[in-house]
Amino acid sequence: MNSNFFDDGLELSFAKKRRFAIDLELSLRRFSKVRFLVKPVSVRPILEIGHDALLEPMTVVDLLKA
Repeated sequence: MNSNFFDDGLELSFAKKRRFAIDLELSLRRFSKVRFLVKPVSVRPILEIGHDALLEPMTVVDLLKA
């Protein structure tokens, strides 16, 4: 297993390098861009998708209406 450490202590481990490369290539084709952000929820498109189910759980009444 290969392990990569970053300056901030983040660690990525890959059991199969080739599989990861193939998956990343398919993702790049499908989504055309991969971005790693410090605060992903602060980016407008993600923020506008909807509410956060953990921070703002739906009530039973709202769930039944949906």
